[in-house]
Amino acid sequence: MVSQVDKSNMRQVILDFPTQLETGLKCAQRAIPIIKNPVTKIVIAGMGGSALPGELLKLVAGNGSILSRPAEIHIHRNYGLPYYADDQTLVICISYSGGTEEAISAYDEARVRKLPVAVIAMGGALLEKALRDGVAVAQIPTTHIQPRSAIGYQFAALIKILSNAGIISLQDDALIAAAKSLSPASSERHGKTIAVKLARRTPLFYASQANKALAYILKIKINENAKTMAFYNYFPELNHNEMVGFTQPQNKFSILMLTDRSDNPHIQRRMDLTADIAKKYHIPVLPIDITNERIYNKVFNALLLGDWISYYLAILYKTDPTPVKIVEELKKRLAK
Repeated sequence: MVSQVDKSNMRQVILDFPTQLETGLKCAQRAIPIIKNPVTKIVIAGMGGSALPGELLKLVAGNGSILSRPAEIHIHRNYGLPYYADDQTLVICISYSGGTEEAISAYDEARVRKLPVAVIAMGGALLEKALRDGVAVAQIPTTHIQPRSAIGYQFAALIKILSNAGIISLQDDALIAAAKSLSPASSERHGKTIAVKLARRTPLFYASQANKALAYILKIKINENAKTMAFYNYFPELNHNEMVGFTQPQNKFSILMLTDRSDNPHIQRRMDLTADIAKKYHIPVLPIDITNERIYNKVFNALLLGDWISYYLAILYKTDPTPVKIVEELKKRLAK
């Protein structure tokens, strides 16, 4: 049954994920941005799955001291560039296909404004422009996987570009060590078990503010792989608004609580109390412990579990997890 539904073999893509990290580093080995002024801001311009490396960068930077100097990290999901981009801003345009019009627009504006810029892409117009202009380029291998499944390539390339520029400390050894320690197969059964519990329910991913990027990305995996609705929020903010919705939920929800023993004790207590209240209103709570002393292991183990949960939800719903027909339909309409 699985192979009949998973026509693009996403299961193998998940199992092969750890190899993406070292490959991504190699792709960006010679991608060295030309920077004239000290960088105080980093703008990651990308859409959909190609913006997710920026989310992980913010999480990792907020969790440790990888930044060699203080720098704001912004994710730009729109055309052009944000108003605050100036001559101390490094713009990194990411488009897995190389054809994302918003990322190309950001690249063009960065060039017009003579801002330092780097590109991460597999091909397309964005890569062609970057090669023509002689800017820093990390060319991702040509594959048939979806951008959301290629986050390892893109994130590792992003990290390497930033270390090449001296903005963050060298991360090669840490990423390679994480890749070697990851075992996607070991979390497959756990992901399948959670998927069975989620069937015909709408997932709510809750995490601390420090880990909200993980909750956000897992929500996206449910949307795109299982082709169904999912939502995310973070503590303590959700305790001041969304939690009131438990009273009359209007749907069958399940909460997936991303717990982390490194979270602030006040946040951990809020999670416990929120779980108790949710159960009072007959909303199941599934705790997922993402604790890990090594930040990259925490991040990628959580994402792999999310892959399996969304993958097996897709199988239960008898839908191929790979294609995103609605997105492709919109792109075709926009191109007319």
